[in-house]
Amino acid sequence: GGTNLTWVTATEINNDYFVIERNKNSFEFESIQGISGAGTSLELKNYSIIDKYPLDGLSFYRLKQIDYSGNFSYSSIEYKETNINLNFNILFNPSDNSHFELMLKNKEPYEICLIGMTGNLIYYEISSEERKVIDVNHLDKGIYFLTIHCNGKFFSKKLMYQ
Repeated sequence: GGTNLTWVTATEINNDYFVIERNKNSFEFESIQGISGAGTSLELKNYSIIDKYPLDGLSFYRLKQIDYSGNFSYSSIEYKETNINLNFNILFNPSDNSHFELMLKNKEPYEICLIGMTGNLIYYEISSEERKVIDVNHLDKGIYFLTIHCNGKFFSKKLMYQ
């Protein structure tokens, strides 16, 4: 199992190594693996790792590239979806799209976050309700990410609000 992550570099200048980071809770990234860089290279280089423990739903990843001087830069954030069964259902109100409902099939407390495309936190709550209605009428049209943390597991879902 796991999630295969690949990337390609066209050139590398004084590239010591990469660190692959995964979004852990919508706010902070954690390092999951390092891999040596090619130093200085003018050739295409293909890289690949497997995230052996991906998060439920959407896992967000970025590369941290570190050069020999210790300077670093980040890639853009990418995501991969992994379907690990959690007992959640998410439903948009079909009549007016003004809210969505989160249906939780167990009664464990959970943390819910709604995140905008730029990473801004729009909604946050800790709840143990089996049915949670969240008003989205005030949101601009666009793509959002819903993350749920329950019993040490993370679930992420990409939502299109039209």
